Amino acid sequence: MVHGGGRVRAFDVRARDTTGAGDVFHGAFALALAERQDHQTALRFASAAAALRCETGGVPDRTAVNRLLTRVNG
Repeated sequence: MVHGGGRVRAFDVRARDTTGAGDVFHGAFALALAERQDHQTALRFASAAAALRCETGGVPDRTAVNRLLTRVNG
């Protein structure tokens, strides 16, 4: 069960097109929760997916999202 809200730091990307970023965020968040990721991890995953949507103008695949998460988390 998801409790309350949450916050994550924004990813530093050069936004090219923000159209659809919210849709990508919500889809990625729902996927992460369906995979039983904890709330904070799901937020981070969804935020990365949305950031990539803004940067590339396309819907990112899991490999791209994981690459961004790895790059940022070191």
